[in-house]
Amino acid sequence: ERRELDWRNLDDSKRRKGRAVVPINDNLYDALIEAQELAETDHVIEWAGRPVKNIRKPLERMKSEDEAGIYVTAHMFRHSAAVWMAQDNIPIQKIAEYLGHSDISVTYKHYARYYPDHLRDAADVLTW
Repeated sequence: ERRELDWRNLDDSKRRKGRAVVPINDNLYDALIEAQELAETDHVIEWAGRPVKNIRKPLERMKSEDEAGIYVTAHMFRHSAAVWMAQDNIPIQKIAEYLGHSDISVTYKHYARYYPDHLRDAADVLTW
């Protein structure tokens, strides 16, 4: 109802990676509501009546069965989201927060080049 995904695992004190609480858009919210209505268990994301704990295995299975040579990892979804945000000029600080990066330099290193005007001023200086 708050239209947020909470990726934090408060029981896990061993991992150092940040996990964010992020808003979701109306399309995803509607899809999750529909999935919940169709679910056979209390879990929104399930397969054969059991919760899906990790999407890595199905993606790996797809890879082995795919004759077209298409390779997809769970990280690619995260990367694509960040690239789309950068291409739409979302401030790098917001992208860092969305991804749960504690250090903005990590976000800048990987996603600054996707901003539409990245390095444009540098290129414009080279006119004659």
